[in-house]
Amino acid sequence: MAEQTRSERVASALKRLAASAANLTAASDEFSRPIVDLEAALAKLDVGLITWQRIAGGSDDFDNYWNRDVGYMRMEGKWRLVIRAVSGNPHVEDEDVDVWAFNDAPRSYRIEALDKLPDLLEELIKNADKTAKKLKETSAEARELASAAQKAVNEFEQQRKGGS
Repeated sequence: MAEQTRSERVASALKRLAASAANLTAASDEFSRPIVDLEAALAKLDVGLITWQRIAGGSDDFDNYWNRDVGYMRMEGKWRLVIRAVSGNPHVEDEDVDVWAFNDAPRSYRIEALDKLPDLLEELIKNADKTAKKLKETSAEARELASAAQKAVNEFEQQRKGGS
């Protein structure tokens, strides 16, 4: 049997890759549907708190660091599950941050993030409880501020009417 030329190998590989890509897309679509359902359930709960859970991370001897996180944040006008990749060095100002909607992230990131979704939900619970407590503790202060602002506006209006 004659050995294939380079162009024959490329053509053959592309045909096989087309079949693999179709299989990958179907599997990815199946993987994505439950995430859409989970996002819809979270949206109904109206939590609205930015929360992150570490997936993986590390650093080297030169203080370069990297991490990947799964999170919940407002993106494109709605609260979504997201994945971010962060890398940088504390001695350099700029940090490289990429954030994707969960189902738009690289497939390998989505697979590893799936295991951390229960931890993210637990973190959301902690943040919701902590935030509710803080809101309750500070609501009297907010009322005082609003009352002071209203009083100042009323006084200003009285002065303006008297000076006209």
